[in-house]
Amino acid sequence: MFELQLGQLCNDRCVFCISGRITRAGEARLLPFEPLAARMRQARAEGRTALTFLGGEPTIQPHFLELTRLAVALGFSPIVVFTNGSKAGRTDLIEQVIETGGRIEWRFSFQGATEEAHERTTERRGSWRQLIEAVSRASERGQRISVNTCVVAQNHASLGSFGLTLAPFDVVQLHIDMIHPEDTGDLSLEELRPMMVRYTEVAPHLRAMIASLPAGFDVNVGNVPPCIAPDLSPWIHHGGPPTETSQVSDFGLPVLQPSRDKYVFKERKKLKVEGCARCVFDGRCSGLFPEYAEIFGTGELSPIEAEPGPFDPVVIDAVDRALIEVQGRREGTLLEVDGAPLVLRPPRSADAHAGYDLASIRVSSPSPSSADALARLDAALRVAGFRAVHPPGDDAQSPAPARIAAALARWRGAAPFGPLTWEHTRIRDGALSVGLSLGTHRFEAWVDERTSGYRVLGESKPSTAIAGGLRKLASSLRAR
Repeated sequence: MFELQLGQLCNDRCVFCISGRITRAGEARLLPFEPLAARMRQARAEGRTALTFLGGEPTIQPHFLELTRLAVALGFSPIVVFTNGSKAGRTDLIEQVIETGGRIEWRFSFQGATEEAHERTTERRGSWRQLIEAVSRASERGQRISVNTCVVAQNHASLGSFGLTLAPFDVVQLHIDMIHPEDTGDLSLEELRPMMVRYTEVAPHLRAMIASLPAGFDVNVGNVPPCIAPDLSPWIHHGGPPTETSQVSDFGLPVLQPSRDKYVFKERKKLKVEGCARCVFDGRCSGLFPEYAEIFGTGELSPIEAEPGPFDPVVIDAVDRALIEVQGRREGTLLEVDGAPLVLRPPRSADAHAGYDLASIRVSSPSPSSADALARLDAALRVAGFRAVHPPGDDAQSPAPARIAAALARWRGAAPFGPLTWEHTRIRDGALSVGLSLGTHRFEAWVDERTSGYRVLGESKPSTAIAGGLRKLASSLRAR
């Protein structure tokens, strides 16, 4: 992954963000095209394929569209636009970006799940209306949409409203992150204090948020130590895959700083307490930001030395070790569960028998024992926080007919289908049936010897979000 900050200029004034303060002070200088283009060419030559445009607000930088066209020409895919939606909500920007022909993802910054919380955080009236209009336009045009929120004292109590807020739209992922003190620039502890909130105070609102979202919705929470809320551990993640980030000077100068690995940089100063090394979460928790510890102390940390719930430490340890190899771009890593050989692969592997946000699993030789081993691994991965994109199917027990295997590969490669949860994969009498859901709504897609399609079950009336998922499903069927 390669991230490129196009400039500090921003039209929001988010309480936690250095870009808004630099802009307010009149110090956000505009970067010329060529240094940004040169950094993109260098990243592509080094083998980077995924690109994220950052700001400030990237869409109001003068060369945004020109750089997007260059990214498409260089072969970056996907191209993620990390935006507050201000320009996309009041102009034809989305259409212009679509016209570049690139594989685009819009990552919208919701600084709160309600209008009041969002605008209290952005300190700009009208920012919510523009954001909602931008998300609506992107959803109507079948664009891939994810949502990001930085949790601060001004917005944390609104988190439980995300289910209602996002329901009308085709959003595929929600990422919630705790405020990172270094992202605020040079604020003192006294300046940080009004915007920081105890993680134990955030936890109830995170629980309400998860309960408000459809089962299986792709949601993750960054930087909360899992011991503070063990029941939330399936959704908590620290760090991330190698991500090279090129940022603009924090002093508003029109220059790019040397690239650095974002997650290594962000987590380099975090601290733990005595006992963390014995905690069952130690391997996946990087601790507390030192500024947080100075303001609130470390009393919330309570290392857990017994397995909480149905963790399977043997399986999870094996997965952790194998996952490192997968992220190192190996084609496949052998993983034995109950003596059955399974192959751990990168995410979105179309020939996988089960798919998750961080990896895919393929059984090397379908059989009843391999299906049982995959079911055990599936349960352990879900408890460990892996989010299922498509669950284990009947083809893990016995090979599927060629027509069914081809259809499954199409669907698995195209998943997820918007907010729809893939519930099951059944093969009976030479026909394939896939169950999908969103809340209380149920759907079925099928492929048999002669036909393929999908149907709405019960009295479901597809919303905009559901319709977007079904359109994607139908497109993958037509692709066959």
